Amino acid sequence: MEFLKKPMKTDLYAASAGVLYFCALIMLVEWARGFYMDSFAAAFILVSGCILRFCAGRLLQAVYLFVIGCSVLFQNHLVLNYSYPFAKIGREILVIASETTSLEFKTYLQIISGKEYTDFACLLLSAFFVYRFGQKRRNMKLPIFLGLFLALFALWNDIGAPVYAFQKEMSQNARIFESYKEFAFGAEDISGQEEATYIIVIGETHRHDYFEKYAYSEKYSPNLHAALKRGDLYPFTNVTSGYYYTTGSVPLMLTRKPVECETRFYEEKSIISAFKEAGYATWTISYTKKTQPEDDAMNLIFLEADEYINHYDFSGTFDDAGMLPIIENILSDKSKKKKLIVIKMIGAHYLYEERYPKEFELHKPSYKSVPNSDEAAKDPLLLKNSYKNAVIYSAAFIDRLACLVYGQETPAFMSFMSDHGTCLYDDGMSKFVGRAKGAYHIAFFLTGNKAWFDAASPKLRYNFALNKDKSITQEYFLETYLSLAGVKYSDPRPGLDISDSSFEPATERKVWTPIGLEPYDDLMPERPIEDKKP
Repeated sequence: MEFLKKPMKTDLYAASAGVLYFCALIMLVEWARGFYMDSFAAAFILVSGCILRFCAGRLLQAVYLFVIGCSVLFQNHLVLNYSYPFAKIGREILVIASETTSLEFKTYLQIISGKEYTDFACLLLSAFFVYRFGQKRRNMKLPIFLGLFLALFALWNDIGAPVYAFQKEMSQNARIFESYKEFAFGAEDISGQEEATYIIVIGETHRHDYFEKYAYSEKYSPNLHAALKRGDLYPFTNVTSGYYYTTGSVPLMLTRKPVECETRFYEEKSIISAFKEAGYATWTISYTKKTQPEDDAMNLIFLEADEYINHYDFSGTFDDAGMLPIIENILSDKSKKKKLIVIKMIGAHYLYEERYPKEFELHKPSYKSVPNSDEAAKDPLLLKNSYKNAVIYSAAFIDRLACLVYGQETPAFMSFMSDHGTCLYDDGMSKFVGRAKGAYHIAFFLTGNKAWFDAASPKLRYNFALNKDKSITQEYFLETYLSLAGVKYSDPRPGLDISDSSFEPATERKVWTPIGLEPYDDLMPERPIEDKKP
């Protein structure tokens, strides 16, 4: 009777593998339908799975289960964190991923919850069991091909189409780079100043309402506070970013790229080149690594500067304060009379609790002291308090930078504009993006020292005050800043200089949300800062 035991045992394992295969597939599809998958796609997945179960061998069944499972886990993760599946924001996700630094990648791994890691491990074990104990089949080519066709068709609609759109854009970039290399502003300095320093500070994830409330504190930002009181600092209250991520928004700010342009690269150079043409020595200081210009849109711009400095190589830290000694050295260099310094902060980049030291845990409880577990990650109070602390610490750095500007004997001017905002559950579910105004309503101010304001037009203060609450976008920055610096170029765009009394506000502002280009006014409003519920 011994010869019967092995086949019976084998049949039992094969039957168990078949049951596990069906149960796992049905559970994944039902789970996905609760997040993003429609009935049509779900039917395709199940029909394909059935054909493979009865017509294909164990290897194809295991591969199919694993691929479908990974797709579902990935899509569900995006819905939980960004409110939309990859099928809707695929191109943007690929753009962001292609331009992500190692620091940002390591940070993002911490966003993946323990449950998600467990779900992946269960999927891997299920696929292995199906492969190890499932039935072998041969000579079933037509049903196998049919099943795989149906599976690939479903996955194409879910993942393949966005990937194709991304690859198509990449193929267009060669033409854009050729135009970019040939471009020139024809800029010249008409200010009449022999010495001048201009600093452009690009924030990170600083939304307007939190920045306005916490960034001008007399205790933590005394220089900004004093400048605001004496009328040397002008916050603009109604400014929007065109994107919810950095590499999309920075080109809108530093070039003449219109928000309607869908390609991530632009055929014109940036404000840095305009200053260079006008005789300025230029620097870029950032926590991001220097790479090839074609690697990402922001890096292409930053490499236009005479010198690109990765401050981590000097300071050994990603903390923005590590840039201060570098900036001090540049300001003290008297061999260069005219200077432009572009600074990219790490600011309040997620994870917020990693952007400030323990002594800046001013709002409690925060993730600085409460472990960021799966349950705690859903607590809006912990998230908001962590973000508040990050904003205050960012402002303390900006304050020290402003102090250097105010201390210059020659004219010095500084702008601060965030790249984008963040959602913070404004839409009731998203921590980061979402179709909510908080992800796009950004902090922006202009300030200068006494020597700069003394040399400027007497009407300038009045114009700043007149326009500070009008609706503008990042696209207004280049025209405004070149005008303030007295840099003239050959083809200016009328109506975009917010330092001009004849400036007219933007009538319709568009932003790129996870589902495409939409009117900013159609988005959900910002929730109150002190709101404790999602």
